[in-house]
Amino acid sequence: MQEVISEEKCYFDPKHQICTDHPGNFNSPCHGDSGGPLVCNLGGRWYLMGDTSYATKGNFMGGL
Repeated sequence: MQEVISEEKCYFDPKHQICTDHPGNFNSPCHGDSGGPLVCNLGGRWYLMGDTSYATKGNFMGGL
């Protein structure tokens, strides 16, 4: 399960971006992952909340 990270821990534009991490797991976005979905299950229905854009060295374990 992904965790949303605050802008204090992950530099991003909160008006247009979401920064996420997978706590306790060493997975992060990699080459070819751009465009991959960020989905949430709300009330038994799946919703597209965003897509993978990039990762940075500063927040290697997080991704935007």
